[in-house]
Amino acid sequence: MSRDDIGVQCAIREEYKWAVYFHCASHCLNLVLTTAADEYTIRNAVGLMNEIAVFFAASNKRLLVLQEAIAKKCPESERTRLKKQCATRWVERHDAVIVFKHLYPAVIEALKVISMLPGDAGLKACMLLREILAGGFLVALEIFNKVLMCRHILIDDCPPHILRVFSKS
Repeated sequence: MSRDDIGVQCAIREEYKWAVYFHCASHCLNLVLTTAADEYTIRNAVGLMNEIAVFFAASNKRLLVLQEAIAKKCPESERTRLKKQCATRWVERHDAVIVFKHLYPAVIEALKVISMLPGDAGLKACMLLREILAGGFLVALEIFNKVLMCRHILIDDCPPHILRVFSKS
């Protein structure tokens, strides 16, 4: 998207011959995350996590089953529900992945309970359970979490004096 023979970069280089151009680190990171999310196994895992979050949020009864499973399987957790993912906000998406990963044992337990119920909810829970127990989902979840962790390390954990330097450029 950027070229050195046109635009602002060219104008700066005409004035300052030794000027060096750097791509915006945030933009590059966004491109990496977008590319990773387009990989079909990761895209499917992200879609599945969101589908499960919506599944529980759509019914107070299902949400109560999830909350009971959280109390049983993840008693140290302060979370009481899954987070839906925002398609454009990587910070929120990463938070949703972290919450899902943390509550994974409770999600499995809740889906097992709901899958025993008659009707559409039981059928849907059974299908969702089968998909999140698949090895491909677990690998994709871990890979996507690691990719998002890079964003967290580079942006959130960056010392303030370094962020000030980048924000001035």
